[in-house]
Amino acid sequence: MKLDTDLEFRVDSGTLNHDENVSQAPDQRKIFASRPLADAEAGIRRCLRAIGPIPEGDRYGAEWRAVEAWCISEGLIASTHCKPERKGGREHDLRQISGQGIWLKFTKPWSSGYAINLSGNEPMLLPARPLQYLERLRLQNRFFGDCIRFFGITADPKGRRIVISQPDIIGQPPTWEELDMWFLRQGYAKLNVKCLGGYDSVAYAGHGVAVFDVRPVNAVITASGVLLPIDVMMRRISVSQIQKLLSPKKS
Repeated sequence: MKLDTDLEFRVDSGTLNHDENVSQAPDQRKIFASRPLADAEAGIRRCLRAIGPIPEGDRYGAEWRAVEAWCISEGLIASTHCKPERKGGREHDLRQISGQGIWLKFTKPWSSGYAINLSGNEPMLLPARPLQYLERLRLQNRFFGDCIRFFGITADPKGRRIVISQPDIIGQPPTWEELDMWFLRQGYAKLNVKCLGGYDSVAYAGHGVAVFDVRPVNAVITASGVLLPIDVMMRRISVSQIQKLLSPKKS
């Protein structure tokens, strides 16, 4: 099936969960051959176990080798034509698939985004391993109703990128006031953490998760008033960690 003039994709019989806020033609509702994030995590873990004991300091490399092995075994190597068409931020480059209401997001070569580390005195933004990256995205699906899926990895073995798909939601960035009010109404507390991710970002926690890099450009509000965080950084968090991050900073 040819969707763009130079880009061929395989499709399966699944359909994208959609409503009036998803820019999708009614006669083009098939999604690309992709897998749920949980399936990708499970497959990568199986390949990790097959690798055997991982030397100290090689966890990042081992996970990437497992990603490659699983994608090869499952036929999830993207076409050589599957490349980003526009530069994104620090984590991803992008390609919009015309007529399908889908964005493809490509991690930077041999990168899998970032993760929030809470083991020290202050939260830190560190390079994420592939499994950390996928868990982060899965939390976004679970808590915010997104539909991010694992598309595969790019074809170039010298510069692999993880490729995910995400629905294109039609709307505008919310105001800071709308964003703050939405999180508070959803039962999240605002943390005493700033500028972890974007220079102007804030963070919230509740329901066993923390949400970082929250700012208007990383959310969308639809014409009907539905607000959706679409590009935040999430992780699981304990009550004691929340209390620590709620406390005023010591001078």
